[in-house]
Amino acid sequence: MVVAAGSQTPGTPAPDVEWPARELISDLAKELRGLEGAARKDRADAVHRMRSVSRRLRSALAALDAGPETPVHVAAKGLRWLGATLGYNRDSEVIQLRLQDHADGADDPAARRVARRLIAVERRNRGVTHAAVVKALGSKRYRRTMAALDAVGAAESPVGTADAREYAAAERLRSDLERVRRRARREAGNTDPLLAERKLHSVRKAARRLRYDAEAAAVDAPGIGVWAASLAAAAERVQHELGAFRDSALVQELVVASSAGSGERSGEAAGDGRGAQNDLLRVERTLGEAALDRARAAIAALLAEG
Repeated sequence: MVVAAGSQTPGTPAPDVEWPARELISDLAKELRGLEGAARKDRADAVHRMRSVSRRLRSALAALDAGPETPVHVAAKGLRWLGATLGYNRDSEVIQLRLQDHADGADDPAARRVARRLIAVERRNRGVTHAAVVKALGSKRYRRTMAALDAVGAAESPVGTADAREYAAAERLRSDLERVRRRARREAGNTDPLLAERKLHSVRKAARRLRYDAEAAAVDAPGIGVWAASLAAAAERVQHELGAFRDSALVQELVVASSAGSGERSGEAAGDGRGAQNDLLRVERTLGEAALDRARAAIAALLAEG
């Protein structure tokens, strides 16, 4: 049978089928390897793409049994470490780009100077984080992670019938959506934007997993393809708006640290152009609050899909 959205009988066991199939993991591992050279050379968007692929891999691995020290466990743990390393570099890149927009759009020379000082601070930080990326990609841990991914992708997988895959995919999407619902419920009513950033980060991760699974289901499970595509689009909107909110929060943290003359990204801009720094902070707070409002509306729209 083909299981449509919402039609599953509660308590019905899922068929003995792995979804997404291990073929997807094998394909994504090849894509990850293909980005190594560009990431080492700090080519535009390479780290971002590598990070996205590693996240898709983690999402696919989450569907498989992961006993201690199994290839699935080793691969998932290694990808978590790799994602964190890539993430520090990507965050620094995003901050630089956002500050460059402020510098390019500023009419006040003091505002441009402040933005450029902060860019210089972040450029040095990005150099450090890129060196960490290069080191990670040449490490034994990375090689172990990739070998584990190869083992997972090469293992036999109970693919099952098309109906069984659609059933398993629908089960996975419902579970993903419920995870978003639970995490959003914990954040509801929070009025502190910076505190919300930390709490909503878990909502964003849950929405990202839902998006990746829904995109795969839209292709692999045509019986639920329309619902899956709608879920994927709604989850992507949540991910995008929460990402914009987080990017603003990162810049705000940098400006606050610089204004105080302390913190790992401070010093360079402290003491000079304090008024311009405050203006920059106000602009980012306004942008962040607008992104937060859009994110909450997007979350509500996503949850209505279920």
